[in-house]
Amino acid sequence: MFEKSKIKKDLNTRQNQLDAVNREYYERTVEKKQLEEEIVSLKEKLGILKEMKITKDMVDTLRSEISLLEERKQMLLQEGMPKYKISDILFAIYTPKNAKDYYLGAFKYDEKVRVKNNCGYISNHLSYKSIIGNHLIAFDCATKEANNDIVDSDYDIEVRDVISLEDLCLQINSDIMYMQEITHSEVLQILQYLNEFFENYKKFSLIINQIKIEQKYTTNKLTLKRINN
Repeated sequence: MFEKSKIKKDLNTRQNQLDAVNREYYERTVEKKQLEEEIVSLKEKLGILKEMKITKDMVDTLRSEISLLEERKQMLLQEGMPKYKISDILFAIYTPKNAKDYYLGAFKYDEKVRVKNNCGYISNHLSYKSIIGNHLIAFDCATKEANNDIVDSDYDIEVRDVISLEDLCLQINSDIMYMQEITHSEVLQILQYLNEFFENYKKFSLIINQIKIEQKYTTNKLTLKRINN
């Protein structure tokens, strides 16, 4: 009963954090739309002034206002949105310890750590933190495998399968791997894309095979729709 309560609490926490991200995304989208409408209005005025052959100074002033609004729009969309190196992101299929349900999550590199198992402290591990929620997973630097035997309660999940964003893109021929940085919103887009296959396939090799099969018959490909396009 305690385990079920813990899992339910964790899921509620993740849902609340996801709702907060969605609200922020919506607010930025609304302001972006308002800026775009103002830009369109100014461009219309600029066209009218050109037709009226009003002085060059007035035309230049309007152009300057449009340029400033465009810059403001770009700053608004990027302001406060976390960015990650492509090489720092990985996806994991995991289950809470002592549970059977599987989840798909995105994790970012956090730091090098010393972790503790039943035999004592061991070093040379790379710690990754979930981008939604507070889950931690650690990988042995030597074996490159996830260590599921950590005593620390912060490492409260067991990794069943994992793939880096770079390897994922390489295997399904996505040009995302050529990007230097990726935003929090874009990682969520990729996570949503993978979730379309996760329900039926609980292993990354099977997910990738299915993606490749669909790519043969459709134009379905992992791409990102940047919100500042």
